[in-house]
Amino acid sequence: MPRPTLTHIRQQIARLEAQARKIESADAERKRKAVGEVRALMRKLGVTVADLGEDAGARRRGAKGGAAAGGGKGASRDGAKGGASDAAQAPKVPRTRAKAPVKFRDPQTGDAWSGRGRTPKWLEAHEKAGRSRGEFAVGAG
Repeated sequence: MPRPTLTHIRQQIARLEAQARKIESADAERKRKAVGEVRALMRKLGVTVADLGEDAGARRRGAKGGAAAGGGKGASRDGAKGGASDAAQAPKVPRTRAKAPVKFRDPQTGDAWSGRGRTPKWLEAHEKAGRSRGEFAVGAG
């Protein structure tokens, strides 16, 4: 099989990019139509976003930005965007890790170290003075 030329590869890229734009355009049009139909049905039935519940505008976990997530691609012709405003979305809660238990403590100052990360200066100083790390282990003594 002959090796493809740079020109041939660039032509393939251009064709694939055009194909991707066509698919994205079709998806955006389907979403725009769906949003319009949902809004029309809501108007017809007198349903408001508040009637949908507290998390009606919140993004699904893993959803990408776009019309369904209140993004700009699916905006209607009047400029209104689908979904609820960002202020209505639940705030992100940072993940927290459990604090590592203390493994070493300086009895003079009360300074503590979990044994993770860089050795603290107080322990380095004691080790330079000839003391053993084990002397400062919690439970040793």
